[in-house]
Amino acid sequence: RIPKGSTYRTVDLPNLVETPDRWFRPVYAGVGPDGAIYMADWYDTRLSHVSPIDDWHKESGRVYRVIPSGSQPAYRHGDLAKLSSDQLMQKLTDANKWVRQRAALELGWRKDTSVVTGLVETIDAGADSESKQNGSLEALWALNAMGELDSSRATRFLKHADPHIRRWTVRLLGDRHQSHPALDELAKNESDIQVRSQLASTAKRLAARDAIPVIAQLIRHHEDVDDPHIPLLIWWALE
Repeated sequence: RIPKGSTYRTVDLPNLVETPDRWFRPVYAGVGPDGAIYMADWYDTRLSHVSPIDDWHKESGRVYRVIPSGSQPAYRHGDLAKLSSDQLMQKLTDANKWVRQRAALELGWRKDTSVVTGLVETIDAGADSESKQNGSLEALWALNAMGELDSSRATRFLKHADPHIRRWTVRLLGDRHQSHPALDELAKNESDIQVRSQLASTAKRLAARDAIPVIAQLIRHHEDVDDPHIPLLIWWALE
């Protein structure tokens, strides 16, 4: 990803896998918990279920595991669902992104309020180092999934030194269609272009009486006039 205003641009690389086999139908690709890339190949000559008759091939599908040459990626964390909440808290700063995000999900599903203080402390410490920054976002997601991202904590995080915490707090409020009295002040003073972009997106999801003050501040950021998305996001919110 290469930054481009409030968003990113990409550069195409050579295809990871190519084949002249007309049956090859990769329908999913994703990074596994071990760091390898997994590809699901439907393996059928047809591109889609064009016939209502259930007669497509059902025994030739396969899964490919793709790893860099000479490497041996492995997953050694075990079943995270069997860990205690305190052990899951420690996983929030793990170097493995999948482990961090899965630990956040487990904490959110578990709704163990004994870790709320620890989650808030992890979020507060998020700007101190890269590892703590990683853990702070996962802690925020877990806190939200537990239903513990209340208005007072949102006020705190909207002033966070890390723009990613501010941006995600704005995003999570918007996911709930929930306004906050600090949003228009944030829109007025926000220095990070991605946070301003998220403010415009969240404004679209709020009631008009709550969205208009946010939009009124965003349109004063003349530095965003030539951004590829923010003017359109503001227009979408107004519309």
